[in-house]
Amino acid sequence: NGNALQAGTYTIAAAGNGLSLSGVSFSATGYTVTGNVVTVGSNTDLVVTVAGTATNYTAVGNAQGGAAVGTGSALDQIAALASSSITTNAAVAAFTQQVLAPLATLSAEAKQVAVAQLSPSQLTPQLTATSVTPTTTAISQHQETVAGLMDGSGKGAAAGSQGREGAIWGEVVGAGVLRGTTTEAAGYRASSAGVVLGADWFASDEVMAGLAFSWINSASVGQGVMAGSTTRVGSYQLTAYSVWRPDWADQKLSVEGQLGFGYNHFDQRRTIAFLGARANANYGGEQYLGKVTVGYDLPQQGAFTFTPQYSLRFVRLVNHGYQERDAGAANLKVDTLATNAVTQELGLKVDTEMDTLFGKLSPDLRVAWVHDFRDAPIPTTGVLAGVSFASTTGRVNTDGLAVNLGATLQHSDAFSLRLEYNGEYRHDYQSHGGVLRASWSF
Repeated sequence: NGNALQAGTYTIAAAGNGLSLSGVSFSATGYTVTGNVVTVGSNTDLVVTVAGTATNYTAVGNAQGGAAVGTGSALDQIAALASSSITTNAAVAAFTQQVLAPLATLSAEAKQVAVAQLSPSQLTPQLTATSVTPTTTAISQHQETVAGLMDGSGKGAAAGSQGREGAIWGEVVGAGVLRGTTTEAAGYRASSAGVVLGADWFASDEVMAGLAFSWINSASVGQGVMAGSTTRVGSYQLTAYSVWRPDWADQKLSVEGQLGFGYNHFDQRRTIAFLGARANANYGGEQYLGKVTVGYDLPQQGAFTFTPQYSLRFVRLVNHGYQERDAGAANLKVDTLATNAVTQELGLKVDTEMDTLFGKLSPDLRVAWVHDFRDAPIPTTGVLAGVSFASTTGRVNTDGLAVNLGATLQHSDAFSLRLEYNGEYRHDYQSHGGVLRASWSF
């Protein structure tokens, strides 16, 4: 009759006698349909009962773990709405026919993967710390290089104590990240590249202040259940930084600080393999950074200087809410996501210097224990077919090892080059980065 189907009982034919179900079958996408011949007195009716199919996607989501847990529960809620009446919600009607019906035909293992892929992107929430790491690490290494020149020992030439007023510098940065798949989160591979430009001002022999602008472009590709999904991020950040080497500590103590604000643009693709669909979204967000590093130079041992260091970093990442497109009924509306990360590093730096044909070469090595104070899963809330729900994505292991290896070549009093490697190793997670920096003093 042109009306939308709803659950219930229907009499589709009536006769005095002669009605039969022989050779007759009934079906409706997303429903269980049964037919019966009912005789009351001298009348015989052909009655069809339409009922929603019973589901247990909560158990499927629990078996998959991670983001699928909340999504499985949401799917059962949608199926329950469809069982009561499909005409009350057009979104439920479309979802039942376009998503739940093909989902019901999958094997048990395939259902687990499908429920995970119906969840909000698991890639983007994992970028809380990694989105700022290339920039903040590069600036930290620059601060340490400057701090070494300000220690009063006469190392190098580009320091306030050598009569310099400032310096301008630029660097090319690149990094790669690999996270293994766990029950709490899908794995991914990520790569990033960009530039950092900065200017230093030596206020005195004790204080240097600077300002840096960075642009980093990164791409993350999902693995495991998120295979085919991607998140690309264009990150723009402005960072104020400083170095303080007080005379009262014989310039052996160094205190380095950073304050940064950045804007991120996300280009997100979420693959839903069993539907042959891809949900796309573009949105923005902000990031806020604060970091302080304290070090103290121990008495020199031969040609080597040993510096114990402690650093504390706070990062807040705010991703704007968004509405997905291009995946039909499987599109998600996701709320604004705010995540925080607090990370400490406790380590030791050793450096030395030597004369070469091209100038003074200063190699250094830093090894540190890394610890994240926040380890709770990151919650993402959203709406699927009109049903609100929350899913979670696990963070990386809280403890790891950071390794920084670099060398600075002071070609002249005014010009220096630096090459460095930055690595971080955790259980089921590793990152590797490289920096090439040029600096001009004046």
